[in-house]
Amino acid sequence: VKNPTYPNSICGVVYQNKHWRNRCQFSFACDKIKDKVNDRKRWNTAQFVARETTEGRIWLKQVGSSTHYHATYVNPKFHDISLIKKDRDKYKFKRNLLIGSLVITAGYRGYLQYESENIYKSYGSNILEGDENHKQIEALDQLKPIMDGISIFTIFPILYYQARYMQMNRWLRAG
Repeated sequence: VKNPTYPNSICGVVYQNKHWRNRCQFSFACDKIKDKVNDRKRWNTAQFVARETTEGRIWLKQVGSSTHYHATYVNPKFHDISLIKKDRDKYKFKRNLLIGSLVITAGYRGYLQYESENIYKSYGSNILEGDENHKQIEALDQLKPIMDGISIFTIFPILYYQARYMQMNRWLRAG
């Protein structure tokens, strides 16, 4: 509180960067969970110690003018690089599998269009033959929206897996 680098109140220091998730000194201050006092007696003791310390009536030699602390009971779990690579490769595989599916679907859609055009070009003057050609074109045209739907619904997972793949690559480069 006395250091000009930090806010000038205990609450200001505790809640500094509270709008940035996991970027504050005290995890409870930026975890987006509403703070609630469950033990009124301990809360009053904490307020008393804070007030007495900032007003200079309590001085703890062990703390002195410290501006930082390290909680020895905290043991953060860091990601294993090999697990990140494994996840990244899994996303790449799924993405590539879906891209292959999209290519096959688009290719089949193109084939349906090609066949419809060829049948249409082969129309002759025979009415019975023309009726049969028309039925074939209709049958092919009924499959086109199905292929279009499969293509549309395949694109979104491809984008998701690509984004995750790129995110994991950034983590690996940063690490």
